[in-house]
Amino acid sequence: MIGVFIVALLFSMQGVGLTAYDPHFGISGLSKNIELFSNAGIKWAKMGNVAWGIVEPEPPKKGIHRYDWSGTDRWILEVQQYGINLKVILHAVSEWGTTHPAKRRKGKDAASAHPGNKYIGDYQDFISNIVERYDGDGKDDMPGLKVPVKYWQIGSEVHNRPMWAGTVEEYLSMLKLGYESAKKADPDSKIILAEFGFSGFFCDIREEKEIEEALKMVMKDPRSEHTYTFIKTLLRDGRYFDIVSFHPGHCYNGIPWAIKELNKEMNERGYKRPIWIGDMASGPFFGKGKGLTEAKTDKYKESEEEEKLNIMESESHPKHKEVEKWYRKEQARLSVKKPVVALAHGAEKIFLANPFDWSDYYLPSFRHFGLLDRKGNPRPAFYAYKLLIEKVGGFSNINILSEKDGRYIYRFLIKEKNREVYLLWNENGEKEVRLSPNGKRVRITNTVAMDTGIFSENVREISGDEVKIDLNSDPLIVEVIK
Repeated sequence: MIGVFIVALLFSMQGVGLTAYDPHFGISGLSKNIELFSNAGIKWAKMGNVAWGIVEPEPPKKGIHRYDWSGTDRWILEVQQYGINLKVILHAVSEWGTTHPAKRRKGKDAASAHPGNKYIGDYQDFISNIVERYDGDGKDDMPGLKVPVKYWQIGSEVHNRPMWAGTVEEYLSMLKLGYESAKKADPDSKIILAEFGFSGFFCDIREEKEIEEALKMVMKDPRSEHTYTFIKTLLRDGRYFDIVSFHPGHCYNGIPWAIKELNKEMNERGYKRPIWIGDMASGPFFGKGKGLTEAKTDKYKESEEEEKLNIMESESHPKHKEVEKWYRKEQARLSVKKPVVALAHGAEKIFLANPFDWSDYYLPSFRHFGLLDRKGNPRPAFYAYKLLIEKVGGFSNINILSEKDGRYIYRFLIKEKNREVYLLWNENGEKEVRLSPNGKRVRITNTVAMDTGIFSENVREISGDEVKIDLNSDPLIVEVIK
């Protein structure tokens, strides 16, 4: 039986206010098809692999640095044509300059490490020179620079041993070196603390009182305990970073609690920083690579996942098309749900992952996260994210109307366009919802389209100050027509 839920427009409900001109939506790891993503409304992108040892392959001679800017110049020149802003991740990976020389992988994918005592000054010079080259102040800038780079992240996932060859104290020491060097070159630059995986600790939590129990479970697992303790230590002192960013796991219902815990940690230490979301996985996770609580509680059971993964990776399997269709629809749903929940709870920017499949990646989920297929054609998730940006981009406020019993309802206000838009879906079967918006009609659009990018939509009259809408797990966009 279809349940009924009535939502009146209450301006006193929880809301998040943001400036209307601020672009909230980005993409993680954009390297090609840039025009396509720009036309979709993407205004931010992550540039993820700028390694010290690639820019400076050899130590300076007689105090003179020989930097190779060709790779970063080429990419920044291409991206800036489309007015896309960058956050750049700087990796302390070097065959000669760190305490953990990256010899085996030629400085590309090896773990970052603290600069060796002999080369601390050289690391500082690297940071100050790269910030100076792209800061847009007219001094020693890259020729042809039009869109300055102002956001720099020092390392990534340093709580993961494959990503960081050192202790948390060593990272904090390097962070301070990087922060001071960047600010010396460009006082307006912003330093982002190394992103970390966090919200997986809070999957399946429905009430705040459950957080304590979830964290007890985390502390019983050695790997999870290491990660959580490492992250808490990273947040100990807010003087040397301007922004906190984290990687959400599969479960979007863990994102609000992760943001709440991050704000709590910062408040207890006497500071506050904006929160961004990096590498927001667009698709469902397959088993391995989940956080502790995700692996135990989310709805994708491990045996079912393994079977679906095997089918996904075998194009000759008789059920391949069926499972591929299921996956692409679920990816489209998550590419709307996860950004909406994160933004509603105060995240300032979203970087959805990934533009393309990472076909050879060791974690199977990442092999299928691409918003584009191998030929560069958009998948349903691309169209869903594009539609979300089109309908609510530039929003000034979000009201959370419901997040209970699997029912998610949000109201967006876009002041510049005098528009009122609802995003809503239901995870527990089909439910009827009655909205009471301020208008004459509503346009209802299902965000899950297949490969054509054509969405199902209809217009309904508001009768007796309300409109009835049937909800299921497909996110709906409801635009109010005055």
